[in-house]
Amino acid sequence: MAYEVQYTPLPQCNELPLLALGLGRTGTDSLRIALEHLGYASPYHMITASTANPPDCLLWQAALEDKMAGRDGLTREHWDGLLGHCGAATDWPVAFFAAELVAAYPEAKVVLTTRAVDAWHASTLAAGNWRATEPFLRVLARLGDWGARMYQPMLHTAWTWYFGGDFARNGRAAFEAHYALVRRLVPPDRLLEFDVGQGWGPLCAFLGKDVPDLPFPHVNDSRMFRARCMGRNWRQLGNVAVWWAVRAAGVACLVGAVVHVRAKWW
Repeated sequence: MAYEVQYTPLPQCNELPLLALGLGRTGTDSLRIALEHLGYASPYHMITASTANPPDCLLWQAALEDKMAGRDGLTREHWDGLLGHCGAATDWPVAFFAAELVAAYPEAKVVLTTRAVDAWHASTLAAGNWRATEPFLRVLARLGDWGARMYQPMLHTAWTWYFGGDFARNGRAAFEAHYALVRRLVPPDRLLEFDVGQGWGPLCAFLGKDVPDLPFPHVNDSRMFRARCMGRNWRQLGNVAVWWAVRAAGVACLVGAVVHVRAKWW
């Protein structure tokens, strides 16, 4: 089942002012909501690629292929096509390209959401790793669901490459290497290491924003994540079932018409 997809980048605005380069499952969705409250336009997150604009996955896939092949094709133009309309970018796949994004946006402030490595590993095993390897999403992609057929290959490619094909074994080392890389790349005056449990104070001080008069958001624990993904899976399966039913009905009508014409001729 094939779709013709042509990606059209969203309108660009000002230079991306904020990169949040912590790995997923360190409070990145809570941070996304917090940044919206602080006035950052359309913070980019995996939710953007997976549900809001699945054709983004085509550009992420191209970026992954360039990076895995060691090609120097990840220009500022490429990143502006993906992120130029955003006031901030967080979560994966953004975090997988920390070095490239720091180079592309050298004036951006960087928030590094962090978490105890063992707690992160357990959460990611139950959520991110489950999503990247679950058969249901793969079946949806193969059945031709419009979003899944762009999102699932990108997610699987990124996950397999970044964690060496075995998250359970390699996840902790990848976590430590990632955080060491960001600390090495970003000058201390542009870097905030941030645990979302700290609330608004450190984040607002770093960004020069007033503290909002509302609780800091805390969303998307592993159970919520899986429930949301499974709900979306079932809705997508319903869409695919309708598509195939319409297609089958069309084929049946065509066959019936051919049989009718042949009967009249004979």
